[in-house]
Amino acid sequence: MARVQKTNQTSQKSKSAAKKGQKTNVNPKSRQELAKTNAKSNEPSKNEIMFFRIGIIVIVLTVIIGTVIVLMQYFMTRTEDELPFDDYLHLTTENLAIFVGEDDLGTFGDRDYYLNVEGLEDLHQKINANDILYVYFYRGSDIDQEVVDAILALDNLDELTFLFINLDDNPNLFDDGRLAFLSLNSEAKHMLLTFDYYPENPEDRFVVWSDTRNILIDINKL
Repeated sequence: MARVQKTNQTSQKSKSAAKKGQKTNVNPKSRQELAKTNAKSNEPSKNEIMFFRIGIIVIVLTVIIGTVIVLMQYFMTRTEDELPFDDYLHLTTENLAIFVGEDDLGTFGDRDYYLNVEGLEDLHQKINANDILYVYFYRGSDIDQEVVDAILALDNLDELTFLFINLDDNPNLFDDGRLAFLSLNSEAKHMLLTFDYYPENPEDRFVVWSDTRNILIDINKL
């Protein structure tokens, strides 16, 4: 009986050893197929690629549209801020008061005044070449387009001594006692001053119009 039991135990140990000694054979082809399957599973699908492209296009279009809107707003604002006479020489209240004022000898207009005014030095030659000075007073907040068009249509505008004063930038102009003799109309939206250095009639030395009709008549004579 003891021999049979020992024999059985020996048989079982032999089987266990045989199992431990067995090698698992893996087909190389199966490994390649598995790798390909994993690789395919990591690749984006056609729908994913399509949605990605659409997303990129949407982002690009958003940036382009946003840039266009910003540029349009910038140029629109810039255009609104620009006034039709910004490129022409402007006077201040002080400039005008000194330039048209009367000196101790009873002479109106100091032709050499602009030689000492920064930015207006070039006026000296033009003033000495013309015996008549024109000053258009306007309000930047209330432009008269008809008069603007008439002035800008002048072929000889650059040759004339034609200056400008923006009343919005010179709120104290009507309070300056040195200009009282001109009888400037503080209620007018625009005025045209004609200053003749050598008038035939002294009363015509300074002529001021504040109505559009007469302003246009004088401009069209130039």
